[in-house]
Amino acid sequence: MGNLDVDISDEQGPRFAWTLVDTVVISHSPHATDPDLVDLVVGTGVIEHSEAWPGAGPGTMPDAPRFALAEEDYRGERLLAALRNTRAWAQEWGVLVALDRFGREMGSHRVRLEVAEVTASVLGGPLVDITLADGGHDDRPSLGARRIWETWYQGFPTTPHQWASLDTRGRAEWLDLIRPHPGGEPDRTGGTHHLEGRFITDKPGFYCALGEALIGPGRWFGRRLDDLDDCLGGRHGVIGPFTLIWHDADVARNALNFTLDHGGKRTYFEEAVQLLESAGVTVVLR
Repeated sequence: MGNLDVDISDEQGPRFAWTLVDTVVISHSPHATDPDLVDLVVGTGVIEHSEAWPGAGPGTMPDAPRFALAEEDYRGERLLAALRNTRAWAQEWGVLVALDRFGREMGSHRVRLEVAEVTASVLGGPLVDITLADGGHDDRPSLGARRIWETWYQGFPTTPHQWASLDTRGRAEWLDLIRPHPGGEPDRTGGTHHLEGRFITDKPGFYCALGEALIGPGRWFGRRLDDLDDCLGGRHGVIGPFTLIWHDADVARNALNFTLDHGGKRTYFEEAVQLLESAGVTVVLR
């Protein structure tokens, strides 16, 4: 049944709400007193949203609670209709989520799906197997993403330069998976960071290497200059002043030797260095 939002109230109004996550019907039976109703037993995960209702602690259940679905998700009904008549099915948006072996989300892509075939399930009983076809969308993962997801599937990267052997598109896919600084502690300032420049042969490589130098493997410090500007403003793990020693800087100087669309005279390499220095970073090119 997907996710369901449930309001919990008493005679004075709503107290708090639940989101029932990935709800599955385990069993059902006729209601004891009303033949038009059905009693359901469901399995679900619960996210509680406390509303700080006056006089009640978070999540305090009323003595006579009333439960009401706050929002209905009609995708389930549309799917059932499609199973009865696949020609009536319109393309549906979905999200393909890649999980690592610990169940943590690595990344996601929006996809368009079509019901191609419905057959009796190999598991038997009233179940059916649904074959979904690609409805076509430009944001689908590249074939190179498989190799990257297989690397991240083993867990969060802990060693640097695992992206270095990838081509430009593969490095962009790697950037899709890297994570912001988890937060919860003040930004670090001061000290010296070493930027390994021999692999910075394109823009994605610059941001992969910079995130590793400042925060650590698999960490985010932007994927374009606007992002970098935001990250240098704080709340991303490190903030100026600090010293950045850029090793083999000529590799990036040659690879990023192009100007931006606004017609500026500085190259992308020079823009990046200027942006770092304007945020209080002492950049040492070697």
